Amino acid sequence: MEASSTQYDIIFAGNYTKDTIITPDGTRYVDGGGMNYAAHAGARLGIRAAVVTRLSPADNHVVEDIRADGID
Repeated sequence: MEASSTQYDIIFAGNYTKDTIITPDGTRYVDGGGMNYAAHAGARLGIRAAVVTRLSPADNHVVEDIRADGID
């Protein structure tokens, strides 16, 4: 495996969570976790960010969302 020369302003590491939001209008599930929220906020501020986490293959949509926001 070849080493990457990409440089980042910050790397967010942490757990992904499946948050359950229960309100009188119903229940919904949101992709959560501190690394997820922080990385998306950083991307919107123009920070070059990467995320290190562990996911089930069933949660690959999270990786797609992170990459779509310009986060590695």
